[in-house]
Amino acid sequence: APVTLGRNRGSPGNWYHWLIQVVPSIHASLQANPNARLGLGPTQTWHEQTLHLLGYGSVPREIMAPTGQVRLRKTDYTEFLSGQLALDVSACALEAWSRMREAVPERFDSRSRIYIARSDAPHRRVLNDDALMLALEARGFSVLESSKMTVAEQVAAFRDAQIVVGPHGA
Repeated sequence: APVTLGRNRGSPGNWYHWLIQVVPSIHASLQANPNARLGLGPTQTWHEQTLHLLGYGSVPREIMAPTGQVRLRKTDYTEFLSGQLALDVSACALEAWSRMREAVPERFDSRSRIYIARSDAPHRRVLNDDALMLALEARGFSVLESSKMTVAEQVAAFRDAQIVVGPHGA
């Protein structure tokens, strides 16, 4: 069976690259070839949670070293991994993300307004974060730190949100 590449240079520890590039790549490849194995490096909890939400948690794995070269007899590679499609509209990416959303049970609270704080992040922090959080909380916003949430909790929070405020990434 071919190996579906489930990583690129930016994906091992970067949520954005994982979600925007690798998740659609894995989904496209496994839809085309359900018998493929996943070519992954060492995974973190949020990688595994994402794969579980997609329904790919039990797909056989080919564990690849985090650095160096790998020789594979047969592999699937999609343009998602190159980053070329990161800003394009993709039906395949939307299908993968919809699959994740559908795997998370609906909550019964009203649509919320959330602020995504990056207080614990080493980069892209808001300089007046404390003052901003107080001002937003006074206006009915809930402050969330996505790094302290499971992938399913993040999906639910964004799906149920009426308004999302937060710093923009790269």
